[in-house]
Amino acid sequence: MKKSKISLALLAALQLPAYAIAQEETSETQAVTSVQAEEELEVIEVTGIRSSLTEALGNKRNAANIIDSIAAEDIGKFPDQNVAESLQRISGVAISRENGEGSKLTIRGFGPKFNVVQLNERTLATTDASRSLDFQLLPSELISGAEVSKTPMAKTPEGSMGAYVNIKTARPLNKPGFQAAGSIKSKYNDLSDEYSPKFSGIISNTFLDDRFGVLLGFSHEESTNRIDLVETKRWDQVKVSDIDGAHDERGEVVPETKIVDGEEVNNKLWFPGRYQFTLAEEERERTGANATLEFAQSDDITHRIDFLYSDFSRQENKQGMQVPMQVKGWQNVIASDAGTAIAGEKNHGKPLDGQFGIRGTDSETQAIGYNLLAYMDDFTFNFDVSYSTADANIGQEDLVPHYSDGTNSTPDNPDVFDMRDNDIITYTTPIDYTDPANARAHFNNLVHQELEDEITEVQFDVSYNIDSGVLVSIDTGVSYFDREKIVDDYRIPQGTACRDKPDPSDKTTWGPAICGKEFDLPDEIFAVNTTSDYLSEESGTFPRQFMIVADLDAYHAAMAELRGQPDWPRQDYDETRSTSVEETRTSIYAQANLAGEVGGLSWSGNVGLRYVDTETTSRGHGKNRLSIEVEVDEEGKELLNVMYSEPGQIKRENSYDNVLPSANFKLDINDNLVARLSGAQVISLPAITDIGTDRKYTDSRVDNFAQSGGNPFLNPYEATQFDFTLEYYQDNGSAYAVNFFTKDIDTFISKKTTSDPTPDIYVNGGLEDSTVTLADGSNLSELITQKENRNGGKINGVELAALHYFDYLPGFLSGFGIQANATFLDSEDDNSETIELDGIKAPSSGLEGFSETSYNIIAFYEKDAFQGRIAYNWRDDFLKLRNGTRYQHGEGIPEHVKAYGQLDASVSYKISEHFQVSLAAINLTDEKTHEYLDIEERLGRIQYTGTRYTLGLRAKF
Repeated sequence: MKKSKISLALLAALQLPAYAIAQEETSETQAVTSVQAEEELEVIEVTGIRSSLTEALGNKRNAANIIDSIAAEDIGKFPDQNVAESLQRISGVAISRENGEGSKLTIRGFGPKFNVVQLNERTLATTDASRSLDFQLLPSELISGAEVSKTPMAKTPEGSMGAYVNIKTARPLNKPGFQAAGSIKSKYNDLSDEYSPKFSGIISNTFLDDRFGVLLGFSHEESTNRIDLVETKRWDQVKVSDIDGAHDERGEVVPETKIVDGEEVNNKLWFPGRYQFTLAEEERERTGANATLEFAQSDDITHRIDFLYSDFSRQENKQGMQVPMQVKGWQNVIASDAGTAIAGEKNHGKPLDGQFGIRGTDSETQAIGYNLLAYMDDFTFNFDVSYSTADANIGQEDLVPHYSDGTNSTPDNPDVFDMRDNDIITYTTPIDYTDPANARAHFNNLVHQELEDEITEVQFDVSYNIDSGVLVSIDTGVSYFDREKIVDDYRIPQGTACRDKPDPSDKTTWGPAICGKEFDLPDEIFAVNTTSDYLSEESGTFPRQFMIVADLDAYHAAMAELRGQPDWPRQDYDETRSTSVEETRTSIYAQANLAGEVGGLSWSGNVGLRYVDTETTSRGHGKNRLSIEVEVDEEGKELLNVMYSEPGQIKRENSYDNVLPSANFKLDINDNLVARLSGAQVISLPAITDIGTDRKYTDSRVDNFAQSGGNPFLNPYEATQFDFTLEYYQDNGSAYAVNFFTKDIDTFISKKTTSDPTPDIYVNGGLEDSTVTLADGSNLSELITQKENRNGGKINGVELAALHYFDYLPGFLSGFGIQANATFLDSEDDNSETIELDGIKAPSSGLEGFSETSYNIIAFYEKDAFQGRIAYNWRDDFLKLRNGTRYQHGEGIPEHVKAYGQLDASVSYKISEHFQVSLAAINLTDEKTHEYLDIEERLGRIQYTGTRYTLGLRAKF
């Protein structure tokens, strides 16, 4: 069905005589035909997809290194929701999506943390915990283009192991005179069945004989989206001996023991500890504005000031239900050959869990910069200073009531589950989870983070034209970069009520949970979800309607009364989870630009060296462990009682430097064929919050005694890369390219978990190893998880790209064109941590995040007033995490993402010289994202975001 839809859509696009694609790599170009008479110059301006693609190819062909670029077809007319969705059309570029909208870039298999993204060659402060820019913050109407540099030069900013991306805003002096454009759009999401507005405007004018220019832009967008989601968490194992009847799919009894390495051990089956069904409704609001002032003091001196403002809010309300599979009571289980409990019954007699939550981010980003460009004889001077800030409040509220009505599962009336025939579990239960009278207080967790990011950047470049022999010019420069990112963590106090203290009325022990207390909640707080099409694309019997929290304030009030805490849900500052990191970098480079001839063929290139010195300072609070005691509760469970000192301030400093050579050469074999050879050493810096001092302690149970957090002493990723490219350009603008590249990663960073059987305690002013003996005679071990440097792997890849115009066909057929590219990757990571878990399939030696194959096919048509495009983007399976999460026992299970392809289309018609209407559709075939663990029968996540349509009217004057 899916393939049929895609085939029909592609066929329809190729049969439409009057539609053209607004291709992401489109840009506005002026093709000027000049006829010189004695006193008259006739200028004909041509705009459109084809001219913009031709300009992009010209930039690619003339560049000193390997680049790809995109640009707006016209002022204020970028073709996609945001720049990321346009960049994914470039070979080697894939995007990650957040609830259906393009968010961050993966280039040549390297995820967002490996790619430097700048705005007008300046670093923009970010509103999440990493360095990577979230493209959702940037309104596409304010962007004029973007350039992806896949091979660096010495003057390219450091930090890009994948690629360097520079996003550009429009400049008034580039297009003198009065320019104005605006658009009004309405977006429709078929899953939420909601319409949302979007409008933007941009105006530019020049004065003083075109020496002074002003550009102002504004964009505002609101959207209502829906996300249907099912996911599993906390996978664990159950002993076959603890199951009342276990058979395989052929009906044969599953033995209770098995032989491993000549030793008899318990036979166990894997199962998801939690199975969660979630329907989320998301409200987004984004407002953006930018301004540019340019002043040409003379023909040789130009000043420019840029300002950008972005306000982005995303609020998500989720509702749903959680099946607590981790409790005991297994019977009549069917096991797969891989050792998964794929069907069976549960007679645990326990309640079900509701799933309500609020996820929200309110962020504000500002950036201002000044640039001076001056020419003096053979020298060019470029001075740039910029300042950027980002502030965000990221909140999370999880409300998990119990559902219990006295008819909980029993051996004669059990819960029944089956994961054999569908992607999603088939599940039935005797509990009525749609009756508000059955809701009980259980678990509530509220946390929010206040994030601040501040960047100051200064760059001074000098270029000297020599033109002596093969030496054309020399570029040199120095830059200074200072950044401070602060993450403050707040959460409700953590209590110990789940440990069944002798006095359950002692509410001072109540943290997020009130486990097993069965406190009733007022019925009027809840209602039944009226949505009837939840996960309608998926077959099977599972919860499709469930209770929702109808009155959040009333829920909070009921919990405050129950807890005897009028200020509930108060969130206290968590010192040990909070951190601040300051980073300063000083860079200096020198680059020689070369050109000449060899054997009658023209060549050009550059060789250079960049030196980077980095210093980091991480601050926060740490606490010392004073004692560890094991307690036994009424049920015989071993619980921990760990005492700590009060948190004290800590400071950690680190420094490192890198020498980064690079070389790029281009050979014009003939008028149509170009060959390139490039080599460089590159780095990517650790995620800035990975080098924090934050620490999370988990210490209530002997089977989950752990700590995790940042590592202030991480050094950067390091790699050596080489590229070889052949590019063929036809006279009519068609072009074809093949690129071979390799990256040898010398230093990598991975999350590592180690087990410490002698956890530290603080005694008499110093740290000492301690040994805590458990009831079974073993020692208590603490799991410590943090990022560590290690040796890397190797990536080999091939990129194929083609742009072909059918202008040689007769009549209307000459308006057709097609653009296609494909990337093939092979990665090896023999130094990665070995996965050795009973019944778990270890992943291959490939690196995380690398799809072996990805491709884009874009068919477009442009003729007279019509444009149309249909694009299909596909990415193969890839390993998301080598060490994912498993229930209670640390890290281990790999997580994979299944292959994903998306079909988008757009058409537009120019009503007149000034007005144009457009219609666009995203994810036409309503594809889902699908994640799994080590094998596909172990579901990780399935998510639907629906198809989105946008109808717009644009005006230009």
